[in-house]
Amino acid sequence: MINILKIEGASMQPEYNHNDYIIALKPVFNIMIKKNKNVIFMHSSLGLLIKKISNVDSQKKVIYVKGNNDLSISQEMLGPIKFSQIKGFPLIHIKNKSKT
Repeated sequence: MINILKIEGASMQPEYNHNDYIIALKPVFNIMIKKNKNVIFMHSSLGLLIKKISNVDSQKKVIYVKGNNDLSISQEMLGPIKFSQIKGFPLIHIKNKSKT
């Protein structure tokens, strides 16, 4: 399954900017879950987020994530993310060209 999502916020700059769009592919197999790969997931209190996978614990079926810059919520505050919370992986990045 494919989804189109709008980036909100600056935690993944410079890779993704506010008001950029991504076309995301829903995970098909757990083999898609790899360190340093960007991931879209549903956080229990913060909602839908995009971050970079910093560590994978395949036995516990959790990942740890971080943003690309200091504006991001810390990895410790986000805590472990269950594989079941993963909603997809960015496939295509559509950059916002406007200056608004």
